Amino acid sequence: AANTHANSLGSNQAPSYESVEPQANSSSDQRPVIRFTDTSAGWINTNIAVDSGETILLESEGLWEIQGLRAQPRHVIWYRVGDEGTAYNLAANRFSFVSDNAGDLYLTVRPVGIYWDSPQGAYPVEFSALPGIDTGLSVRVRQDAQTVPVIQQPPRGFSYLANLGQSQAWSDQTVDGHYTVQGEPIDDTGIIKAELDIPISTDTVFSFEWNYQAMPAAIAETNIAGHDYFSVALEFANGQDLTWMRSEFLSAGEHFQCPLPWWDQRETHFVIEDADVPSGSWQTHERNVLADYAEAVPGDLPKKIVGVWFIANNVFAKQPGKALFRNLKIQQGGEEIALIPAATRKGSELY
Repeated sequence: AANTHANSLGSNQAPSYESVEPQANSSSDQRPVIRFTDTSAGWINTNIAVDSGETILLESEGLWEIQGLRAQPRHVIWYRVGDEGTAYNLAANRFSFVSDNAGDLYLTVRPVGIYWDSPQGAYPVEFSALPGIDTGLSVRVRQDAQTVPVIQQPPRGFSYLANLGQSQAWSDQTVDGHYTVQGEPIDDTGIIKAELDIPISTDTVFSFEWNYQAMPAAIAETNIAGHDYFSVALEFANGQDLTWMRSEFLSAGEHFQCPLPWWDQRETHFVIEDADVPSGSWQTHERNVLADYAEAVPGDLPKKIVGVWFIANNVFAKQPGKALFRNLKIQQGGEEIALIPAATRKGSELY
């Protein structure tokens, strides 16, 4: 993996951010504030020492308008503890974490469209060519926090994709007696995954039920500005994922590569329900996996399913959106594998 760009500030290096320290005898808030005035700084060593097991509260403020997107702090601010700590984003603008290791607290603002080259948050080569920007964002740090915010956890057995980041877009509950996964982002994005290990055959069928109650897209999802949607996807061992969705703008049967950079090399969308079907009602779908893949994705057919995903996004138009999913199954060879609740699966299938 590439080395992390600007992962610390040497003793002879001028900081490209502002660290506002409270005055010793001030009656004002005593928590240090980090202001992100130059994105080219990369990872910033705040020089705040964190103990293993310590609870840190991060309270972020501001709104970064970049590339036509109004980004909340939680969309772009990441943290880690120590040089080799794992990088995480803020799941909410007011967010706490319990450190699993000791070291200095590092913070960074990751520009939109940039993805890590390692779990530690190594910036890719193209990051060094980007101009430095004053984001207008800031984080106030409280150490050894005693009161912390409650964060919505993902459905059992699922985790947010690490390179995209965590959020509060997904939850699970029982609806009408059925275990149900619910997506309801509030100006947010989130992809959750449960690992699978299922060889594919010509009779492999992916079946599920969904209920789209509010559609977030303002224009066709083939446009970046319209790429607000809910979907359910299968990830394959070849690195590709195929995601099935409803659209109010596109017709059932249409498929397209993701319009977002980086994702356009690995994700294909397949519209299987459109505005002709009333929204707000449960609909059942059964899809032959290899048939859909052969129609929509160029290249060789995959041999194995390695993950099931739920995808939610409404950060572009920021319109309300809500969708429910239940009864996800893989059927093949006369057998049936229930995919949710994910925690009920056994052996190597359990995430």
